[in-house]
Amino acid sequence: MQINSILISFSLFATAILASPAALAPRGGDHTATVFSGNSCTGTAIQSEENFGCGGVCFSVGQDINSILLNQATTGNPKPTADLWSGDDCDGTKVGHAGIFSGQNAGCTTLSSPARSYFLFFDC
Repeated sequence: MQINSILISFSLFATAILASPAALAPRGGDHTATVFSGNSCTGTAIQSEENFGCGGVCFSVGQDINSILLNQATTGNPKPTADLWSGDDCDGTKVGHAGIFSGQNAGCTTLSSPARSYFLFFDC
């Protein structure tokens, strides 16, 4: 009988934790990535993605990317990161890697040669 009581108490505790995900926030905060047609994160903002997950995702834009701006709400870890590729669908040659320096909440990376796609991940 005591074991059943413990299991029921644990089950209710676990359910209460799972039922309130709003209380949990990413350690590094909300984050975005914006790719630009110009150097130094100028020109046209081609595309912007928000709160991409841990596993990573590839985005193709159909035009040249020359810089990328990564932002996050806090300066904590983990931080958003990007790999940029010369071909569509994150293939071809990797032409750049972008991140945010420690203690900062944003970082702009200019590429030495244009990219056509980018792979975003949040180092969870």
